[in-house]
Amino acid sequence: MGSVHPKLVLQEAQDLESRGDLKSASIKYASLIQVFVRRGKYAEAIELCDKAFALSPDSTRLQLTRAVILSQLKRESEAIAEVEKFAQSALRQNRVVRYLELSQEQLNSKPRLLKRFLEKILEVERTKAELFFAFAEVLQRLGEVDRAIEIVLAGLRIGNNLDVGHELLRTLLDERGRPKDLMAFDKLVDGSWSLERVYQILLVENKSSMEPKSETNSPFMRAVPEELSGKDEESIKDLIQELEEKLGERPHGIETLSGLVKEFKEKAQSVLEGDDLGQIDLSLAFREMGLNQEAKDFLFRIREDSEHYVQAQMLLGTIELDSGSLVSALDIFQNILRRGGLEKNILLESLYSTARIYLELGEVMKAEAHINKLTQLDSHYRESARLKQMIKKKCNALSKK
Repeated sequence: MGSVHPKLVLQEAQDLESRGDLKSASIKYASLIQVFVRRGKYAEAIELCDKAFALSPDSTRLQLTRAVILSQLKRESEAIAEVEKFAQSALRQNRVVRYLELSQEQLNSKPRLLKRFLEKILEVERTKAELFFAFAEVLQRLGEVDRAIEIVLAGLRIGNNLDVGHELLRTLLDERGRPKDLMAFDKLVDGSWSLERVYQILLVENKSSMEPKSETNSPFMRAVPEELSGKDEESIKDLIQELEEKLGERPHGIETLSGLVKEFKEKAQSVLEGDDLGQIDLSLAFREMGLNQEAKDFLFRIREDSEHYVQAQMLLGTIELDSGSLVSALDIFQNILRRGGLEKNILLESLYSTARIYLELGEVMKAEAHINKLTQLDSHYRESARLKQMIKKKCNALSKK
């Protein structure tokens, strides 16, 4: 502001507003925001944000400014809500990359807000690898290294900015410090291993190795018959029944990865070694008990070269969809649809689920494309007629805007 006094600028803004020059008045009000922020007058800065935005609702950047100030005031829930609005504006205006750079600049000291911005963006926009890599960098700063690795791998699937993704992935693997990971990384870079195979080593096998071993003298371990065999359907049923009985009286609020469940998982894994159908059966049992993470853990162990891999992925996608993890579910069903030679029922269900997800995410054109493919194959599949009508209604509403 130089030697200009804030009161004079405020007077100019008020004069412009009174003359109806709202855009110029908004700019004047906004120019004072950082003056008050530097003086620690955050409440006054918020008022100026609100005033400037009310006069010029297209001034999207003010939403980000407001979020930063709210965070300074320790009003985190409001700050997160403002960041979500900013993300929605970025999507609506098709300025995702531009606003990503702005967010990285202004939210550098507030990684949790930047994380939320990217989460909201990636619920809809999943065609730009730089968004995934930016998200992974934030997760790394927050100490979520495993999840950051998973996000980088998702970004690499897109196929562009590979050098950036590889460099970031190498940094994350160095931080985790497993020699086996680095070997898999080298195989990925030189093209000798597929991304799916590397994913299995970096995330799925690592997840299994991280699970603590249960004690052999555990009461629950003794309750599970030693003669169980994963190749024996009756034994699998017995195993599931044992789990249901043990969990039936578990204390309210018990953590699902502790105690009896963890011990059961360890036992079940040794019982079902190499029996992918048994893994799926147990996953279904866990799902029915409301233990979704445990259900997913068994599905993650089924490799891509298994004849039951697609079946496992279908169940995994359904679990993610039912639990509200739309982005994860979308990735899974899209990967299934990219595979050739799908059985008709799997193809139909994948198209149906993908159309549902796109509709919920507001991507109505993509939802329409998938529901049209579905109805061409089977116009009576599940609630496809009703879903198609909902999508068409949404398309018509958008075309009138």
